[in-house]
Amino acid sequence: MPKQLDNSGRLISLKHLPKWFLVGLFIFAILGCGHGIDSSEGESVDSTIDVMGVDGPLANADIALYKLQDYLDTSVDPYSGAMLTPSTDGLAAVANGRSDDLGFASELMLSTDSNNGPFLLEVSSNANTLDLTTNDIPVIDTVRTIIKESEYTGEQLRFYATALTTLAVD
Repeated sequence: MPKQLDNSGRLISLKHLPKWFLVGLFIFAILGCGHGIDSSEGESVDSTIDVMGVDGPLANADIALYKLQDYLDTSVDPYSGAMLTPSTDGLAAVANGRSDDLGFASELMLSTDSNNGPFLLEVSSNANTLDLTTNDIPVIDTVRTIIKESEYTGEQLRFYATALTTLAVD
């Protein structure tokens, strides 16, 4: 019988088992520290988003970002269950703003209860909105798009609402 397999050899290796268990426990504890925990736990973390409405770039347009589920919930009558046309009327936006003279809306501040999406981006023209391609009022009053959670938390830098994305949303 080989020497490392005898009773005393097994007892020696079992004698070190509690030490190895503690080493493993410490390794797991160290690896687990900090993952998913922000040092500012309990404080609100500022989140921003960069967007643009395009029917030609829309300068001075109103920007609103809504939770997608809130928007979808407006498509069903709560009493009869009948299907309705979804609307943002009466919804609380998680971010509001106005595009600049070039049509960009950068670093819109999201509310603390916005989570990471998905979102509905709505860009609406007002009396001061200008389509920079034609230097005239926009032909399409409102453009929309959906921003998925994976897109918002990914590497995409700016989100665009266009006439084609509006067709897909509506």
